[in-house]
Amino acid sequence: MKKIKMVGLDLDGTTFNEQKKISAVNRQAIAEAICQGVVVLPATGRPLIGLPKEMTDIPGVIYAVTSNGGAVYDLRTKETIYTACIPNKKAIAVAKMLMGLGELPEVYTDGVCYVNAKGYDIVQTYDIPEALKEYIKVSRIKVDDLIGFLEETGKDVHKMHVLFDLKKQGARAAAFEAMKQFEGLNVSSAMPYNMEINSDKADKGSALIGLGQMLGIERDEIMAIGDAKNDLPMLTKAGFSVAMGNADDDVKKYADAVTLTNEEDGVAWALRKWVLE
Repeated sequence: MKKIKMVGLDLDGTTFNEQKKISAVNRQAIAEAICQGVVVLPATGRPLIGLPKEMTDIPGVIYAVTSNGGAVYDLRTKETIYTACIPNKKAIAVAKMLMGLGELPEVYTDGVCYVNAKGYDIVQTYDIPEALKEYIKVSRIKVDDLIGFLEETGKDVHKMHVLFDLKKQGARAAAFEAMKQFEGLNVSSAMPYNMEINSDKADKGSALIGLGQMLGIERDEIMAIGDAKNDLPMLTKAGFSVAMGNADDDVKKYADAVTLTNEEDGVAWALRKWVLE
């Protein structure tokens, strides 16, 4: 195994515990890796606006893979240095289809998450974790007409996202089935109550490899740590991959190694075992 020069960290379920916090132990290990010259960055499904300050404030965290690889940012300048977008017209078609099913699509572009103002508050009644509900309150930008917003701005989209009430799993299955009509998209999930939609050219693994090429870091020098199915592209494409102890078995089988859970500082354990000198 080559010396690791870059580490891509999933956030939810990986670097974060179940209270959506980064432990002092994980933070210290990340800081130590950076001090040893390793590029450590979040690789998340979240948009730029959703990156937690307790992660981005760690000195030396200067890049972020966001929106499942839909965009990579230089955090110093907020400049987009890599994108793989859903074309505007296709995003509009997907949003119309989902709304026709009674769902509430979210659109990630320009580093933020846009949602329809009308009806979106019902998400706060869903059977989903309370920490997620609090995150939603501070990370969604409401517009009067999401379809109209896309049509008027002509913006391409980094990612689309849907949350489902755990009490209504039939709706989630129906939405996944309906998405099969669209080509050129990658439909995945990080949690049992969501659906994530990206361009088929966007994934965390491709984004990490692309950033590595910009920085002169080879694939074999990149490590990825994750826990969910939307992490599979980076677990399979990185030179060395680590699944969290809390990951599903069908995720663990694609990883080179397994660390402790996100409640047991599994990120710090992995960094100390395979990265830190």
